[in-house]
Amino acid sequence: MSDRIILCEPNFSEGRDRGIIGAIASEIRSVPGVTLIEMEADADINRTVATFAGPPEAVVEAAFRATRRAVKLIDMSVHHGAHQRQGAADVCPLVPIAGVSLAECAEYARGLGARVGGELGIPVYMYGEAALIPQRRDLRRVRRGEYEALPEKLGKPEWKPDYGPARFDPKAGAIAIGAREFLVAFNVNLDTSDPSHAEAIAGKIRTSGAVLKDGSGKPLRDSRGRKLREPGMFQSCRATAWMLERFKVAQVAVAISDYNVTPMHAVFDAVCELARERGVRVTGAEVIGMIPKAVLVQAGIHYRRKSGRSSGLPEMELIRVAAASMGLDDISRFDPARKVLEFAIGRKPEIKDLLTLAEFADRLSMDESSPGGGSASTFSAAMAAALSALCCNFSMGRGSLGGQMKNGEADILSECAVNSQKLKDAFLDMLQEESAVERKEMDAEAMPEKTAEQKAARRQAMLAAAREGLRISAAKLERLLRLLALIRKAVACASAGAAVEAIEAAELAFAAARATASRAASRLRLARDPKTVAYGESDIASQMDHAKKLLEEIRELAWRTAGSPPESSR
Repeated sequence: MSDRIILCEPNFSEGRDRGIIGAIASEIRSVPGVTLIEMEADADINRTVATFAGPPEAVVEAAFRATRRAVKLIDMSVHHGAHQRQGAADVCPLVPIAGVSLAECAEYARGLGARVGGELGIPVYMYGEAALIPQRRDLRRVRRGEYEALPEKLGKPEWKPDYGPARFDPKAGAIAIGAREFLVAFNVNLDTSDPSHAEAIAGKIRTSGAVLKDGSGKPLRDSRGRKLREPGMFQSCRATAWMLERFKVAQVAVAISDYNVTPMHAVFDAVCELARERGVRVTGAEVIGMIPKAVLVQAGIHYRRKSGRSSGLPEMELIRVAAASMGLDDISRFDPARKVLEFAIGRKPEIKDLLTLAEFADRLSMDESSPGGGSASTFSAAMAAALSALCCNFSMGRGSLGGQMKNGEADILSECAVNSQKLKDAFLDMLQEESAVERKEMDAEAMPEKTAEQKAARRQAMLAAAREGLRISAAKLERLLRLLALIRKAVACASAGAAVEAIEAAELAFAAARATASRAASRLRLARDPKTVAYGESDIASQMDHAKKLLEEIRELAWRTAGSPPESSR
């Protein structure tokens, strides 16, 4: 997939007719370079959310084709559904993912809006970052009154469309096209068929809050006649309520526009507490569309800490914890490969795409340029970091010297576990870099050297590969020192059983450092050039001295916790 990626999540006012939904999906798939991730149809609210990604120009083309087909097949004059809507192709946001700014997405959205209005002849309102009129930035304002209000709305000068005719089309309605950051959308399920509970909770949590009412249920107003509102609990949060008819379940529908300001798990926990206060229970939640990996990792960390356990787990395990804690399987199966954005668009290789241990060992033993010794030491470093995390996680709740945990020990172990996991992932990511530079080194070595020009070219290629390899070796050694320092910090709090694991982690990390230092020295001899190489033999020697000192301290602390070392290790 291209390095420039945007996401599009158009909403169509049809969630029941599989033929229409399939026809729209076919239009999206017809554009080369576009990946259709999901067509999420909801029969209860009669709405489908499509999610697709790719290079900006291709995504815009797919969005136009999908809109054109939706306008042709969907008849808004007979549409009914619980969700706000104003058109057959109701809303079409463009979202930056990689290599594209939000401002660029806004320009792409405006280009799409002009084409939809001009070629399809339907009213187009630009919203979000693509808004041409400041008052139209808020989608709720643009859709206020919904489809039924369009005949009157289109006749008002202040609601003249940004593109397309100011004419009501009873079949197509109108469309809102915009650009925004990623929206985290999810529905929280209540074990009740009474929607008033969901409505009350939605009013408590959303940014705009709830309208204050008197004893008779009438809205309270200020001196200018405006409704008085109680501020909501969360910023960047929209919420409403509806019924999931096929399960007879009331839902609180939530949309978070900035998950760094308002985490998903914070809203979910608040809904749980508010539901308990009303005598109902939350049974789980469902994610609408895609969700960024960071949202679920944040939630996994939160729920592990909430239970008094270490949060230093692999990302996939934290995602599993988040899904289980928030009941994301409550309505339908939650599949991270399909619902987590980074996995769905292939920005990170899945476990099944990586070599197994046996395959790695077999590849290492062959007469190929890669993987080689550098890759082997990098993999050893990753295993050492994984063992470090194991030591921390195993020790949580057990305490050093076999006793109860002292004040602050749990926080230290949890922090070390988290950072060990980060280093493990960093080493695994380095495997590809190390493997690539090993291929370059071997390819340069194999270049012909019969003529002066060939010799010069070979020397230049070897020099470039050595410098790149030296950069990787230096970074690896620096991370290994950080890992040894983490193990040194954690072993002081480790349980007796985990202390032996800490020694093994430290020994493995030191072995990886020694192998890396040898490779760095070899690369340094090839890349020696005072003008371009700032990393030298004294740096390597200094790092190894530091590594040896840390290893000795870890051994001493660990054996003090685990008991006297056997004679063979003294």
